[in-house]
Amino acid sequence: MKHEKWLEFIEAVKTKLPMTPAYQLKIFNQPEYPETFDEEVDYLGDWSDECLYPYTSIEWIKIKPRMLEHIGMRVPKKVISVEEQLLSILHELNIKYAYSNGNILIESKLIHTST
Repeated sequence: MKHEKWLEFIEAVKTKLPMTPAYQLKIFNQPEYPETFDEEVDYLGDWSDECLYPYTSIEWIKIKPRMLEHIGMRVPKKVISVEEQLLSILHELNIKYAYSNGNILIESKLIHTST
């Protein structure tokens, strides 16, 4: 995916979503981080340049569009979802993705770069 397309996508995630979803990142020639990403999470994702730049080194990103919100000791955690809004951004930017087990996978090689 081209640098400009990553910029567009990341800016849309940071400005159009009510929360920044957690993600698992795979950089070319490096292991996945975090190593496990199967369970629901109770933390936000850091979509800053410090964590994602250089964008062109991203092989893929797996996004968990839900977060568990802790309400109280005796109250079950509440699921907050930005899935619908995230899918809308992907369609708007013409970015192909795969959906599996509640996660959204974007591979650099699948990005449409046409105008």
